[in-house]
Order: sequence, then C-alpha cells, then structure tokens
Amino acid sequence: MVRIVPAIYTKTPARALFVLAIICASLVSLALPSIASAAEQKVRSMRDIDQVKAYQYYHAVVKCIEEDGAKFERKTVNVGHLIDRGDGKLRCKNVITGAAQLYGFGSPEKLGLTRTSTGGWSGNDSVRSSIPKKMRDALYGGSNPGLSNAMKYVLYQKSFEIVCAGKPVPKGEQKDIRGEIIKTYKGGKMAEYFYPYKNDRGETSAVSLLAKTSGTVKNERQCKTLANFANQHADAYAGWAKDHASQSDVENAGEAAEGEDDVAASCKVEGLGWVICPAYNLLAKLNDAAFVFILANLLEVEGDLLSDNATRAAWQTFRNVANVLFVVVFVLIIYGQIVGGGGGRR
Repeated sequence: MVRIVPAIYTKTPARALFVLAIICASLVSLALPSIASAAEQKVRSMRDIDQVKAYQYYHAVVKCIEEDGAKFERKTVNVGHLIDRGDGKLRCKNVITGAAQLYGFGSPEKLGLTRTSTGGWSGNDSVRSSIPKKMRDALYGGSNPGLSNAMKYVLYQKSFEIVCAGKPVPKGEQKDIRGEIIKTYKGGKMAEYFYPYKNDRGETSAVSLLAKTSGTVKNERQCKTLANFANQHADAYAGWAKDHASQSDVENAGEAAEGEDDVAASCKVEGLGWVICPAYNLLAKLNDAAFVFILANLLEVEGDLLSDNATRAAWQTFRNVANVLFVVVFVLIIYGQIVGGGGGRR
C-alpha cells in the first residue's frame, strides 16, 4: 500500500529552513553596520581639533611613505598649522611619532617599525605599506579618512586664525584695516567676528593644510579662501557643536594668544612707516629662519649615537688626541712664562 503524504508536509521543513536562513542573514546584516559604526565612532568621539589632526597625520604618513623611502627620518612634509604652528611642516620621524600617539598606538614600534641609529624609524616594504591600513582600522573602521563639513569648518577657521589673523573683534567694532569677517562659534552660537590680517599676511598668503590634496581638501589654500570656506561650513559646525559640546575646542576660537595686541596698532610710524615696518618684518623673518636653521641643524641631539660602538670609538680617539694637544700647549705656555717669553715685561 502506497501512502500518500500531503505536499505541505514534505515542503514545510525546507520552507522553515529557508525562512530561518533569511532571518539569520537579516540579523547579520543588521549587526555588521553596528560593528563598523562602533569602530568609526572612535574618531567621532575625539575632540574636534583631534579629528582634524588625525586626518592631517594620516595624509602626512602616506606622503612620508611615498617620499622617504625605507625610513621615517629627515624628509620634511606639510602637516598643517594645527599640528605645527610654525611653518606647518614636520620631519617624517616626528610625523610617525605623533601619528602613533594620536591614533592610540603609543609608539611607532606598535606599527612594526624599529628605531634607527639616527633617531628615525624604519621598516621593510611590507611593514610600511601596512601602516595606513592599521591607522584606518584604528579610528575609521577600515574606511578611508574623511572630514565632515563640521570638521572642515574647524580646519579652515583654525588655520586662518593661527596663520593669517591677529586679535579679532566683534563685527562692527573693526578699524579701517585689512581683514575678514568670519562666523565664529562662541557662547553656544555663531557670531560674526572681524579678523585683521597680520602685518606679513594678506588675502593671497598661502596656508599649509595637508601633506597632499585629498578630494576637495587641497594641500594649501590662500587666507581669503580659508575665510570663505569657514563661513560656508559654519552652520554645519554649529549644529554639530550643540550635540557635542564636550568635544568642541572651537568654543574658544577668536581668543588671541595671551599677550597678543591688536595688529592694527602694532606698526605705526609716522612718515616713514611704509619703509620701516616692512624692513622690520623682513629682519624678524630672517631672525626666525636663522633660529630654526640653527635649532634643526646644529642643536639637534641624536641620542642613539651614544650607544653606537663605531661612533663612540671615533669620539674616544678625538678626545684622546685633543687631551694630548692640550697638554703640549699648556707645557709650552708654562715654559714660555719660565724663560720670559710669555709676553711679560723685559
């Protein structure tokens, strides 16, 4: 006797498995974005200034890898003035050190690099090529770093404030001098402030932003352009700051450096001011450049050289020769004094 089983009973297990598979796939698809967003949240939980610095450091590290060969050493790249308030540049060995700290690695050694005898960092091709990915995984959930419109405001406004501008005043209180009106976040809201240009800066002065152009963010911009872009993204930052008040460093934007006077009154000489002020500024720039050159090339201490046997042996040889010469010279001086040939009265 052949038993006939209704089709519904034969198909139900297959249908149940199919439905179960759909449910599992749905749960996985819901979980994956939450995992990725948790990783991306690391950069979003940082202070606004640090979010921008992380973006700048990433591109500086990539630039160093492209141009500095096997080592992070003396090659200099643009990092932007939020990282370096001087000329907006750093040596690659300082770039990788700062990036490792900001990204949570602590030291370049955690990125697989080893210390060189000259104070830099080195690694083989495999190690160097893996560093950008490790940085992306650490803060961006594996995605390419980017800046929201709110963070672009921070980049443009702070860069303008550091490089181009003197002490700002509320709009309407400015004097008849060159400057820009920029929306500035203060007291929980945006307000328009007038930023006078520094004596040696103007609308077309170039400001370093990144080591290399990335999308709409160029490696450098003129002061005038920075002011315009800051105003374009001001509303985006205001909205972000209301929801992230504890992460906002731009709340203090518009405050001049301690002891900084209004630029308008910093160089007023009747009659010959048009000659004296530029000459004075030129001398100041030359003095600053000389100081930077001396500091970078003559006063830098390479601590690792002290542990290098070959270097230490060479130093000991020169020391011994110098000591012998000192003894000979002093013996001659003493002998000259004894026999009356030391320049005394005859």
